[in-house]
Amino acid sequence: MATIILNRTSEYVNRLRNYGVYIDGKKVGTIANGETKEFVVSPGQHSIVTKIDCCTSKTITFDISDDEIKEFK
Repeated sequence: MATIILNRTSEYVNRLRNYGVYIDGKKVGTIANGETKEFVVSPGQHSIVTKIDCCTSKTITFDISDDEIKEFK
């Protein structure tokens, strides 16, 4: 399986709030201020976005192969 590593930078604004992490439109977890999390996905094309309330990050679409690790900040 492939692995996505997501790093959330430490920031003063929203430091007490977690962002929702969505892979392929499905919520797979949350990420806290300054936290790093890993998500296992199948090989192929995926999209990732984070959300808090009505605000969302830019959607990133990427390809990942078996046993590959991709890191996003």
